[in-house]
Amino acid sequence: MPVDINYDTIVVEGGVLHIYPDVYNRRTNLPRLLRAELESAGLDVSNLDDKLLQRMLSKVTRRTQFAVETSSIAQGRALEDGQTIPLIPRKQRAESSRQ
Repeated sequence: MPVDINYDTIVVEGGVLHIYPDVYNRRTNLPRLLRAELESAGLDVSNLDDKLLQRMLSKVTRRTQFAVETSSIAQGRALEDGQTIPLIPRKQRAESSRQ
């Protein structure tokens, strides 16, 4: 049975950019790779400088992802509209720590 395993830390799905932590330290969360993912999703990235892309990447921690709609990126509101989201929801984390 063939198995395909991808290690994608920067993904655009359903009009939302998700940046996940690079837990294996494979240097996948770099501005050039973020730019490439946004371009492949059809966004015009000519107005996005590396400083902004690095700020978006810096929102990610080992326990959180950064998510923002691509329309917000296109409007120049990536940092204002983006959200840092726990990878493990707080309720689930609390329940597992009690066990």
